[in-house]
Amino acid sequence: MADKKTNKFIKDSKWLKILIITFAIIFLLTSILFRVFGINDIWTQLTGTLLGTIITAIVTVLLLGVQTDKEIGHDRDVGIFEKKQEVYHNFINELEKITQDGKMNVPGVEGYNPNDIDELQHLIYQLGFVQMHANKVVAEEITKKTGELLSNLSLIKNESSKKDEVYSNLAEKVFDIVSLMKKDLYNSDEKSVSKDNFKNTLRASGAFDNELLSVEGRIKELELFLKLLISQLKSTKITSGGVSLRYRTLTEKDDFNRIAKGYITIQTERWILISFPIPQKSDYYCYITFDDKGDFWVAFKDKDNKDLIELNEKYTQLQPKDTCIGFLVKTGDYKVFARLTAEGKNQFVKNLVDGIERKINELFDSKE
Repeated sequence: MADKKTNKFIKDSKWLKILIITFAIIFLLTSILFRVFGINDIWTQLTGTLLGTIITAIVTVLLLGVQTDKEIGHDRDVGIFEKKQEVYHNFINELEKITQDGKMNVPGVEGYNPNDIDELQHLIYQLGFVQMHANKVVAEEITKKTGELLSNLSLIKNESSKKDEVYSNLAEKVFDIVSLMKKDLYNSDEKSVSKDNFKNTLRASGAFDNELLSVEGRIKELELFLKLLISQLKSTKITSGGVSLRYRTLTEKDDFNRIAKGYITIQTERWILISFPIPQKSDYYCYITFDDKGDFWVAFKDKDNKDLIELNEKYTQLQPKDTCIGFLVKTGDYKVFARLTAEGKNQFVKNLVDGIERKINELFDSKE
């Protein structure tokens, strides 16, 4: 069957050559008879045409060669890029598997499981794949960040370690590795998600409430709350003068850390007092108080520090009720505040101060 096709192709080729030669002779004769070309010029015309054809053919071959090289190079680059993507994705996946249990399975190390793979050896090969596709600088940085990540593993299972710090450190290293790979793949200079932002996300999950409820955690949150509260009060028209913050048993004013620490840890005389003169009455002062039971309230006093009972009763009756946090109480509103992001905490305090300002304005407008 193949021989028949070959013979047919040869016969067809012979007839094609005969046709080409026949038409060429006809073209020459016709050109001479009808004086398309002069008899003396025909060889010149043929030579020029032949040279033009040869030059055109050479240029075409060169262009096709360049285009072919570009296509081959492009296909090769696409293949390398796709393979690099695959290697980087696999590396993150394998790194997750290795670190999932909070330890590495290595012969001779406590807890080694001979039925499982040698995870350190496996990691070495994975880093080898990374080095195959990344340049020296990127490969070294990825290896460095991987080491920092692994050094953090032992803390995950340690009950005495601060979990929000451990996990935020872990996230920081993973995100740094991803950022390096992203820059290498897509030439992107975007920085990885910050450690603080991720820590806020972890807190919002409620997974680390035990740390937030600890004495240290509540001191830290109260210190931040007082700073935000004083800053917000000073930025409004709620006061005609400065804002004073003090703790009953301390002489230092505006010492946020000592005041927060004293309030949370001392068992008696726990009173935080925030006072400021109000613009509606120059001899009236507004007091925001945190008492020894963890309660919070707003009240008014005169210049002699006497309670303005009638005014306080009217303020208390105004809606909405003031909502704040009992920092001595380990549940409820405190946990809500502690879980908030930095932006959320700012908004919480702003809402609190806006409510107090609105009620003060309403109180004195109605009085007049």
